[in-house]
Amino acid sequence: MRIYTRRTFSYKTVEHYIEALNGGAVFPPIVVQKVRDNDGKEKLICIDGWHRVTAYREYYKDKDNGNARDATVVDAILWKDTILDKNECLEELRIESARMNLKHGDRLSQEDLRYQLLKIVKERPIERLEGIVTELARAFGYDASYISKLIGEEVRRRKVTRDAQILRLHLLGWKQEEIADMFGLDQSTVSRIMQNLTSQILHIKEQFYDKHKPVEEIAEFYGLDITTAS
Repeated sequence: MRIYTRRTFSYKTVEHYIEALNGGAVFPPIVVQKVRDNDGKEKLICIDGWHRVTAYREYYKDKDNGNARDATVVDAILWKDTILDKNECLEELRIESARMNLKHGDRLSQEDLRYQLLKIVKERPIERLEGIVTELARAFGYDASYISKLIGEEVRRRKVTRDAQILRLHLLGWKQEEIADMFGLDQSTVSRIMQNLTSQILHIKEQFYDKHKPVEEIAEFYGLDITTAS
């Protein structure tokens, strides 16, 4: 499940849910979505409630002499009454899944939320990273400073890695217009990147030095050569 919001599946949560079912508990419906995969096949994915699905399966297996019923016995509601392209809507599905899991049930931990946010940052095109901290803070109802603490370093890493590549091409004699075409930017953006890169690297080095980490680790993390990182 590529939209699963947690780093690990909690069997302890499933056990608690089974106990609750044995006590007569009635859980709210799970939330599902129809999607179309790379092969054009229609599938039904779970956005919210996978622990409940697993608990229902185990519960009914005990009741039916070891024959687990199909998950379709679980009450479910559609998130959107349409068929979504899974690849095109993957980020949207991940955000909605995480939002739902922050509100109820086995709520997401800070590390689980960070895990989900980092997947979004790492897979989003770099040209769409501008303002992502504020955007995700609004989506999840958190302060931007909290979201920045979770993903700010990764956003900065991706930008600096690209900016260092731009600087290398400039030092090799590429014109700014050529570099802009290479990275899908305009010439003014390339010029601004080259002007700001030195201060960016200085800020990065100060942070790493504060943590007593060597230059080699700075270079490896940001994809820089030792000379640039130094």
